[in-house]
Amino acid sequence: MNDAEDWRTVYEFWFPPGLDADLETHRQTFRRWFGGETNTELPQFSPLIESAKTGRLGHWLAKPLGRLSLIIVLDQFPRNLFAGTPRLTLPIPMPYGSPWRGCGTATTMP
Repeated sequence: MNDAEDWRTVYEFWFPPGLDADLETHRQTFRRWFGGETNTELPQFSPLIESAKTGRLGHWLAKPLGRLSLIIVLDQFPRNLFAGTPRLTLPIPMPYGSPWRGCGTATTMP
């Protein structure tokens, strides 16, 4: 993955193209999010979880979808990948401040 564009890979994994195309695609994605099906696909993102944990993805905060992708890496990926283990939640590294800050202020998306 290209370091500058890693957030796009995360975003497209979590919100695949065509998600809003039809009801069945949306249902499949919903089952993947909440039915544990993402567990087998998430190990490929382990290096990003480690990078996020150590504060190395701060450049993702520059774009609204990058910020959302960072939130997914810090919150949703550990919930799915590490469910039932002490690694379930990650502390948010200080360099990020609050990744959620500014999420509601974007008026355009790339």
